[in-house]
Amino acid sequence: EASAPESPAPAAEETVPAPEETIPEPEETVPAPEDTPTVEQAYAVVIGEYYTALEQRWSGADLMENGLNYMTADCYGDAPLENLGYAIADIDGDGVPELLIGTIHGDEFYYKMIFSLYTLDENGVNKLVFDGTERNRYYYAGENRFANLGSSAFNDSFETTVKLEDGEMIDMTYTTAPADYVQLELTPFSQWVK
Repeated sequence: EASAPESPAPAAEETVPAPEETIPEPEETVPAPEDTPTVEQAYAVVIGEYYTALEQRWSGADLMENGLNYMTADCYGDAPLENLGYAIADIDGDGVPELLIGTIHGDEFYYKMIFSLYTLDENGVNKLVFDGTERNRYYYAGENRFANLGSSAFNDSFETTVKLEDGEMIDMTYTTAPADYVQLELTPFSQWVK
């Protein structure tokens, strides 16, 4: 019997190794200008929180709980949105505007007082520089200087002048007389546009 010719065995499929998957190294990214908040955007949250607090007359405890200066409650009077204000200004001349929160009107203790000073970090995020208290007060003295006075105990008081430099308060080792305090031109919170 004749047998049919054997068919050749199917050729083994050639396998080509799959290319290795490479994961690209992450590139260092520099935030695009639209990713960096504007000065107004960076400070809008703080200004908005103060506006709400003043409008609703938050207590000192509520102010503290929300990271705001509790002494502002002492200055509400009949018109808290008129008695307190803010300024966005480059007071130290470094090209980065600061945010100052202070009084527009007040008695001898509070008049010309700056409650809080903020600056912007390298990412454009607001950063608190100082937050005054009854025992650690700040009054603007002009030319990037602040009279800083208060006490830490009954017999332990201090009075000096400080200035903002590189985001820090530097002691100038001299005092500024109250007659030399300057009323900073502040925008009343009533004029803030949400």
